[in-house]
Amino acid sequence: MRFWLRNRILVMLNSQICVQRLLGRVFDTSDNFFDESDEMVALNEMNSEWT
Repeated sequence: MRFWLRNRILVMLNSQICVQRLLGRVFDTSDNFFDESDEMVALNEMNSEWT
């Protein structure tokens, strides 16, 4: 159960970052675009370790 919950939280974080990056591209207001993509990579690495 705890494992499942952790994965759900990661998926939520990943999708939020995706949305932020897409919005940043559309409106071109995102200064920390590259920071977010680094964070995305880190989250994906964590996610693959758990699955």
